[in-house]
Amino acid sequence: MKANTGFTLIELLVSLIILTIIVSHAYSGMHRFSQRLKIQTIANDLRQNLNLARSSAITQKRKTIICPSNNGKNCDSKGDWNHGWLVFIDKNHNKTYDKQDQALNYYDFKQTITIDNSQHRKKLVYQRNGFSSGSNTTFSICSTSNDIPAISVIVSNTGRARIAKSTSHKC
Repeated sequence: MKANTGFTLIELLVSLIILTIIVSHAYSGMHRFSQRLKIQTIANDLRQNLNLARSSAITQKRKTIICPSNNGKNCDSKGDWNHGWLVFIDKNHNKTYDKQDQALNYYDFKQTITIDNSQHRKKLVYQRNGFSSGSNTTFSICSTSNDIPAISVIVSNTGRARIAKSTSHKC
């Protein structure tokens, strides 16, 4: 008689169960990594756009504004930063984006990320000297799943934006 060298049904089922457990753990870790990467990317993009607004205010010698926007055509009157933002040079000094103004950038994202502003600002205005009028403000960028730490983008009165790790998981 020949010896059987194949797998039995029980061995195949045990192997599939082990493979399923390994794949489920890998997916969970990959999802967390993906969410952290999205948060970090949006924080970097926000800081880059804040720096663009500041440098444009200095070089153009005009007020430059960054405001929340969900369409790139106007600022969101509610101050909801969760859909994106618009950076523009306010040529007519009315602090509203209109035809006379020069759009510098529109950042749009449809992510499972929330952005909260500590001062609930509806816009940040950079003066001609690069200073941000008002008080310091912090943008907290969070995942909608609260198991991932938030990242903060902090803007000082001098207009400088920096990124800091947040100890909180909540926005």
